[in-house]
Amino acid sequence: MVVRDEGIQKKLREIDEHIRKEYVESHPKEERDWRTYEQQFSRRIKEAMRALDPLVHEAVSTIRVSQPRFGRPDSLTLEQKVKLLLIKQLAGESNRMHASMLDIYSML
Repeated sequence: MVVRDEGIQKKLREIDEHIRKEYVESHPKEERDWRTYEQQFSRRIKEAMRALDPLVHEAVSTIRVSQPRFGRPDSLTLEQKVKLLLIKQLAGESNRMHASMLDIYSML
């Protein structure tokens, strides 16, 4: 018996269809309750930010930064800078985009 490419491809398609069918049957798509999801997400973010405050304060208290003799003075404290970087990571924005959003955060 000679095995040809067409026969192999046909058999592979059959196997693929069988596997997909089994997967779809065993993994039904779940409906998400968006209202509950949003509430839980908001609550988790608030709890995380409350828990981070003491950790950031403790971490910053161990850092010593020598002040340069030139340039304009920093407008943010070290603790504010760390929090800003954490918010940047949470938001998923680039450094440049987040730097331009600093004015928005200063209104808070």
